[in-house]
Amino acid sequence: MTGERYRGVLEEVSDTDLRLTSYHGNWIDEEIPLRQIRKVVIRRISKKRAIITGSIIGGLAAGFASYKSLQRNQTSNDINYGITLTFAAAGGAAAGLVVGSFINNVTGRVIRPLDITNPELSLYRQLEPFTYRHQQNLIKRLPNIPQ
Repeated sequence: MTGERYRGVLEEVSDTDLRLTSYHGNWIDEEIPLRQIRKVVIRRISKKRAIITGSIIGGLAAGFASYKSLQRNQTSNDINYGITLTFAAAGGAAAGLVVGSFINNVTGRVIRPLDITNPELSLYRQLEPFTYRHQQNLIKRLPNIPQ
């Protein structure tokens, strides 16, 4: 409500406050009262997978399109053929990188208090599945499979 922004890992949420862990040279725990929160945006920690996938798909698509185009319109020699194909794949990979990063940013989840009369309980119920502690408890409940 004050306009402050916090960034970090959603460690846990209680009935009254939310705890974030963030790294700014050293680990800092921040507790924020739920009544002061207007919205929470949840994103993945790492964009690496989306960026790599976008680059691979963009490079392959542009390389394939260039290959098909070069079959119809032959170049004068093999060096020009290789250079054209390489630059097309590199350009496609760069475009795929940008698109993958954008898609990852757009897929963030925004959580706002749904119940105006009791916003703390509403936020608690919505945020609990995304907390680190809740995720670890789910992993601990998995049965051990003998190998």
